[in-house]
Amino acid sequence: MSYFVIDFEVTNLNRYIVVDLETTGNRPDIDKIIQVGAVLIEDHEIKDVFSSFVYTDREIPPFLQELTGITPEKLKDAPTIEEVMLKLLPMLEGSIFVAHNAVFDIAFIQNTLEDLGYMPFSGLIIDTLQLSRILLPMAQSYKLELIADELEISLDRPHRADEDSMATAKLLLQLLAQLNEMPLVYLQRLHQLAQSNNQDLSFIIEDIIAKKLNNYQENDDRFMIINQLALLMTEEEYQENQEYEFDQIQFESMFDENGLLFNNFPNFELRPAQKGMSNEVWNAFLDQTHLMVEAGTGTGKSLAYLIPSVFWTKQQNEKIVIATHTINLQEQLFQRDIPLLKKILPFDFSATILKGRSNYLCLRKFEQHLMQVNQINLSIDGMTDLGQVLTWVTLTKTGDVEEINLSQTGRSLWNEISSDPDSCLNHMCPWFRSCFYHRARQRAQTADLIITNHSLLLTNLKADNRILPGFNYLVIDEAHQFEEVATKHLGFELNQYQFSYFIQKYYKDGKTGFLVKAMNDFYQSQDPDQFVIANKIKNNVIPLISKVESNIQDYFNLLGEFVDQFVKNQDSNRKTLRIVERVKQRKEWEKIQEQAENIIIDLTEWANLMEDIIQQLRNLEVEESLLVDFTGYLKEIREVSLTFSEWNHANDLNMVFWVETVIKRKKIFSYLFAAPIEVGSFVKEFLFDKLDSVILTSATLSVNGSFNYASNWFGFDSKDEELRKIKLPSPFNYKEQALVCIPKDIPNIQEVSEERYIEHLAKNIADIAISLNGRTLVLFTSHQMLQKTYDLLKIILEPYQIKVLGHGIDSNSRSKLTKRFISDKQTILLGTNSFWEGVDVPGESLSALVIVRLPFTPPNHPIHEAKTERLRAKRKNPFMELSVPQAVVRFKQGFGRLIRTQKDKGVVIVFDKRIVESRYGKAFINSLPDVDIKYQQFTKLLQNINDWIN
Repeated sequence: MSYFVIDFEVTNLNRYIVVDLETTGNRPDIDKIIQVGAVLIEDHEIKDVFSSFVYTDREIPPFLQELTGITPEKLKDAPTIEEVMLKLLPMLEGSIFVAHNAVFDIAFIQNTLEDLGYMPFSGLIIDTLQLSRILLPMAQSYKLELIADELEISLDRPHRADEDSMATAKLLLQLLAQLNEMPLVYLQRLHQLAQSNNQDLSFIIEDIIAKKLNNYQENDDRFMIINQLALLMTEEEYQENQEYEFDQIQFESMFDENGLLFNNFPNFELRPAQKGMSNEVWNAFLDQTHLMVEAGTGTGKSLAYLIPSVFWTKQQNEKIVIATHTINLQEQLFQRDIPLLKKILPFDFSATILKGRSNYLCLRKFEQHLMQVNQINLSIDGMTDLGQVLTWVTLTKTGDVEEINLSQTGRSLWNEISSDPDSCLNHMCPWFRSCFYHRARQRAQTADLIITNHSLLLTNLKADNRILPGFNYLVIDEAHQFEEVATKHLGFELNQYQFSYFIQKYYKDGKTGFLVKAMNDFYQSQDPDQFVIANKIKNNVIPLISKVESNIQDYFNLLGEFVDQFVKNQDSNRKTLRIVERVKQRKEWEKIQEQAENIIIDLTEWANLMEDIIQQLRNLEVEESLLVDFTGYLKEIREVSLTFSEWNHANDLNMVFWVETVIKRKKIFSYLFAAPIEVGSFVKEFLFDKLDSVILTSATLSVNGSFNYASNWFGFDSKDEELRKIKLPSPFNYKEQALVCIPKDIPNIQEVSEERYIEHLAKNIADIAISLNGRTLVLFTSHQMLQKTYDLLKIILEPYQIKVLGHGIDSNSRSKLTKRFISDKQTILLGTNSFWEGVDVPGESLSALVIVRLPFTPPNHPIHEAKTERLRAKRKNPFMELSVPQAVVRFKQGFGRLIRTQKDKGVVIVFDKRIVESRYGKAFINSLPDVDIKYQQFTKLLQNINDWIN
C-alpha cells in the first residue's frame, strides 16, 4: 500500500497543535470522529483555530448525544473526515501534538491517517493530563472541566471539541509558563525522570534548561538547594511570649452586641447558645473539670470553644490541644477560624496543625527514590507520580500529604517515601533541618494551640505521650466519633494486600526492593566482607522471603475457603466470621493454624537473619543510614510476626477477633481484624485522669435527653460528678424549617419479600423526587438494598429527566458525589455509611431527606456481638442499653443533614414504622428537635410535602 508522506518532524519546539476529538465511542478501530477542534500555538501565542463537525453514518449512542449535545441532525451536512483532515494536516505538520488524555486522541488520529493513506504521525506528543498531574500536584481534580475552573479558564460547554481544545490550549500555556518559572535543579531532576522512560516531555524540558543556562542568573532566592533538590524558603514563625493582662469584661462580651465579633463582622449573628457554650468551656478550664456539650448544627461551636481556649492559653501560659475527627474540620479551624481570631483579638497567639507522622514526606527516602530511577524500569505512571511529588516538594511549606492529589499508584509510592520512626536518622540525617515532620513538631512545641486529630491523640497515649508536647487542657470536637476511632486504633487489621506490600518492599521480581538494592550495592562495593553479606541475602534471605510469600498465599486461600463453607446465612460475596471457641474446634481451623505457625517460624528465622546482617554491618562501620534502615525493617518484621501470631491465637478475652471475606474477580480476599471490646476504661485512665480539663463536644451526644450512653464511651458512669453535661438549645426554628413524615402504608420488611419492599420503596421515593424535581438525599443502611433501589429508580425517573446518583455505583467518593448533587438540581443521591454524617448541602439543593431504615448495627457484627455478651453477663438489656442508643445517635446524625442554615427548609421522610409503632421508637422521636410529625398514608403525606415545601 502506498502512503502520502507528510513531514511530521518537529523543527520548532515552540509550535504546538492542541487537539480535541468527539467520537462515537472509545474504540479507534471501530468508532468514528464526529467533531474536531484544533488550536495552533507558536511562540506561546494562539495563532490559529480550527473546528468542524464530521459527517458519519455511524450511530451516536444516546448517552453521548446527551453528553456532547451532538446529534445526527447536526452532522448530516457536515464535511467528511477526508475534507476535515485536509484542513488539519497543515497544522499537524512540524507541530508537537497536544491533547488532554492524549493516548485517546492520537489513537483516533493515527487510525484516520492510516485509513486515508497517510503515514502515521511521528512527531512529539504531550499529554496535558499527565503534565497537569506533574506540575499542579495540589489541584483538586485533573478532569479538563474541573481543572479549567480551578485555573479560571473559560469552558462553557465541556465535551465539545471546539471548546475543549481551546481550554486545553490555554491550560498548556499556563503549564509551560509554570515550567519556565521553576528552578534549574528542579528542571534537571524532572528531565532525568522524563528521560527514564523516553517521554517526549524530556525534549521540552531540555529546551527550557538550555535557555536557562544561556541566561544564567544567580540562584532563585525563593528556594534553597539541598542535595540537588529545590525547597521553598520558609521562615518559621517565632512567637514572642507577650504579656497579656486578662480582661474578663472583654472576654464575656465577645459574643454580645458591640463585642469584638459583632463590631468586626457585619454579618455576625447573635446566638445565645454560642455564648453559653463559651462560658461553660471557660468555667470548666477554671474549675479544672471535664465537660460534655451537645451543640447542634448552627450553634457556632468552633468559635465557642476556640475563644475561651485562646484567652485561657494567654492568661495561664498553658498549651491547649484541639482534636477533631475529620481533616475538613481541622482545615476549617486552621484556615478560617484561627485567622479570624488573630485579626480581631487584642493580643497575638500561635496555632499549628500536627498530624500523624505518616502524613509527612521523608526527604531522605524521596531522594533515594530519585537516585534509583536509572536502575529500574519506570512505568509512565511511576514517572508521573515521582514528577508530581518532585513538583510538590519544590512548592510545599508543610510536606503534608493532604495537600497533594495522589493517584492510586501515587498512594503506593507514598507508603515508601513517608516519614516513619523506624527509619529516621534524627539529628544525623542530612535533611534534618529541612525535615517536614520535625519542623511540624517544633512548631507544636512553641504553639499556644495545637490542632490535631483523634487518631494522633490516641497514638500519643499509646506512645506514653512522647509525640505531642505536654498539655493539660484538651478539646475533643466531633466527640461522638471518638469511641469508634479508639476501638479501631487500639486494635489492628491484617490483609493480603498488606502482606503483599510488606514483602514487595524487600523483594519484588528479583529486580526491586530494599534487599535487592542492598545486595547489589554490596556486590558493587568490591569489599570481600560485603560480598559475604550479599551472598547471605541472595542464598538465605531471598529464598526464605519467597517461601513466606507462598505460605501466606496458601494461608489466605485456606482461610477464605473455610469462611465460605462455614458461614452460610450471609451474602455470598461478603461474609464475616468471629473467631470463637466453636470455630477453633473445627478440624479445618487446625490446618489453618498449622499454616500460620509455619509462617511465624519463617518470619522469626527471617528476623534472625536480618539481625545477623545488622551485626556484620556494625563490624564493617558502614553508613549509619544503612544500619537504621536495616534495624527499622527488622523491627517491622518482628511486629508483623507478633501481630499475626496474636490474631491466630485469639486468646485475649478483652479483644474480639474476626475475619471478613470479599469476593473480587471470582477470588476470595480475606481481612483479619482485632479490636478491644471496651475502650472507656483505657480512655478515662490515660486521658481524663491525667488532664486538668477535657471538653467533649458534638451535635449528637444525648439519647432521649440522657448523656448516659455517651458518658460510658469515655469511661464515666451516669452518676460521675467529674463530668459535667449540658445540652444547648438549637438556633434553628425546626417548627418552621422542618417536617417529619412517616408513611403508614409502607410494608413491614419482615412480613413481605425484600423485592416487594424495594418495589414499594422505589415507587414512593420516585414520587417524592418527581414532586420536588430531584433535590432528595436517600440514606440506606444496606448497600445491597441501595443497589436494587437504584436500579429501579433509574428506570422510573428516566422519563422525568431526573438523574440518580448512587454511592459505590457512580463513585466511591462522597465529596465528588455531593458536588455533583449540588451542581445538578434535578438529581437524587443514594448513600450509605459515611453519608449519614459529614454531608453538607445547604440551600435549595436539598429539600427532602429520606431515611429508609432506622440505622441499627447488625446484631451479628463481631464487636457489637461481644459487647452484647458482656452486657448480658452484667444482667443488663443489650438492646436498650447498646443497640437503641447507638442507632439513635446515628439517626440524629442523618437527620442533621437536612437543616444546615437558618434559611434552609425541608422534609424528612422515615420509611420505617418502628419509629412510631415499637416500644423503643420514642427514643428516636424524643431525640429529635421540636418538629411537627405526620404519620399518614403516603398519598396524603405527598400532598403535605408539596404544601410544606411550596
